[in-house]
Formats: sequence, C-alpha cells, structure tokens
Amino acid sequence: MPTLSAAMKGEVMELFKSFDVDGTGKVPLNRLQTATVKAGPNEHKVLKTLAEMDFNKDGFVETSE
Repeated sequence: MPTLSAAMKGEVMELFKSFDVDGTGKVPLNRLQTATVKAGPNEHKVLKTLAEMDFNKDGFVETSE
C-alpha cells in the first residue's frame, strides 16, 4: 500500500468526505462507479477505478482503506 504525504492525505480525505454524504466513514462503491468528473467539455467516470480500493471486498471504500 503506498504511503501518502500529509498534504496528499488531507486532499484525499476531503474528496472522501464529499462522497461520504451520510457521515458513516464508508462510501458505497456504486456511488463512486456512477460519479463523473467534468474535464473541459467532457465528463469522465474516473472514480470507477476507485473500486480497487475496496481491499476487504465489502462493497464500500472506507477511510482505513
């Protein structure tokens, strides 16, 4: 598992919190797989690959992962 700098970890946690809308500390994979990011005139499903972060395969990405 890669180690993040304190600044990068802060950025990742802020992004995580934006998807953890119910404050459980977990983000359902389906929420990530359907999210899109607008880059210029196009939208991309770049967050779909975050499913790989579900290390315990419970269907959620958690802060510990």
